[in-house]
Amino acid sequence: HTLFVGTYERGVGLTNACGTAMSASRFVACLHERTPFNQEVRVLNRGGMVRCRAELNEHQGDRVWLAGNAPFEYTGKVKMKMPEGEKIRVEKSSPRQFEIDQYAKLKEFAISKIGAGS
Repeated sequence: HTLFVGTYERGVGLTNACGTAMSASRFVACLHERTPFNQEVRVLNRGGMVRCRAELNEHQGDRVWLAGNAPFEYTGKVKMKMPEGEKIRVEKSSPRQFEIDQYAKLKEFAISKIGAGS
């Protein structure tokens, strides 16, 4: 019983790991009878592996248990020598503005088709 999960996150692209997607995929696999409830299953993605168990429990609510490592990815140092009197200027911009605009259009389209109250 092993699942492989590929996760595409809006604004990021294909990610190496996403615990939420791995947990949700595990639960959906149980609902579609691909894997059994109440058993630990390996869930793989590009970033590694976790162990995951999904449970149906009408008294306490449905649950998903996830266990795995969280490796350290990167460390870095920046050393800057500024000329006397110079200041660092930080500009705020959205490199993903196109994507944000497209999402807004999709949302507007969906609301026009299904209604704002749905």
